[in-house]
Amino acid sequence: MTVEDNLPFREMFKGHLLSEFPSMEVIEAANGEEAFKGLASYPIDLVFMDIRLPGESGLKLTRKIKANYKDVTIAILTSYDLAEYREAAARC
Repeated sequence: MTVEDNLPFREMFKGHLLSEFPSMEVIEAANGEEAFKGLASYPIDLVFMDIRLPGESGLKLTRKIKANYKDVTIAILTSYDLAEYREAAARC
């Protein structure tokens, strides 16, 4: 699953994933609500999470997902190269 509010980036990222892993199914979400609907509907193994999302931040959403879906691996993606974000992402 990709959780990203920027539609062009989300589509580009999905296209790249599918070009490398053509048998992979990629579910998309633009926000936390869509992400939880996807998690409830599909067996998700891996989530690529944007840090900055409308409404709930990607870090808060990561905590909520890990609390409800412990086996899901989450990779935090962001264009912000800040030590604070790296440390917060590692804690989540």
